[in-house]
Amino acid sequence: MLVEVQGMAGKVAQIEVGFHTPLGQVQKALCSAFGQQFPAMKATVGVGNEVFDEFMQTPFRSCTEGAVVCVSFALTDDPFFYDLIDRNPKHQWLR
Repeated sequence: MLVEVQGMAGKVAQIEVGFHTPLGQVQKALCSAFGQQFPAMKATVGVGNEVFDEFMQTPFRSCTEGAVVCVSFALTDDPFFYDLIDRNPKHQWLR
């Protein structure tokens, strides 16, 4: 499904997600859509009253087609993607 993502500065992007898509899987797409440096930056997503900031969380599980979610960015405090790049630079989450 397509969801609309709104950034803090008013920029809007659409991304394709599934109900069970983990936040980590869309980190690169979110960073690219909002001009953020991946993997140095980490996206946090707000859906309704919930905030999702862990890569394995599934923020889109309650979304419907065309849902609007909010995103903000901060320097990452998690070495997950640096480790993933070192181990498998062609991993699906890095495409």
